[in-house]
Amino acid sequence: VVSPSSTLTNTNGANKGLVVVNDNGTSFTAALEQHVGDTGSILHLAVRNNSNASANTVLQLNVPSALDIQVASGNTGTLQEALLSTNHKKTRQSWLLKVAPNNTATLNVTIEAKDDAAPGTYTIAGGLVQIGG
Repeated sequence: VVSPSSTLTNTNGANKGLVVVNDNGTSFTAALEQHVGDTGSILHLAVRNNSNASANTVLQLNVPSALDIQVASGNTGTLQEALLSTNHKKTRQSWLLKVAPNNTATLNVTIEAKDDAAPGTYTIAGGLVQIGG
């Protein structure tokens, strides 16, 4: 599940936006203000596995076309991630995640405005779907 402790910051750790997680931890929405040239906004998703076995899950992100993102594990050994698919505009992207048993791992989503992005508030929506295996 995605933990309510997920945050959105800039590179110096200051709050950059708002992250809201649904009650069962399967989806979230992050809102942030971006301007052309803004770099270093990071969505820190705390992904929790409460079971005694490794959990495989698919993370899907819906990203406005004005933003570029990169996803990377913030924890060595507790979380593995791999890009599964993306559409041609990179607005819907999916990752396969494997989270170690009884662990909370951090997934860092780095966000950057594209050169032609209009200044304003943007929303990234996402969700986790657990899969077998």
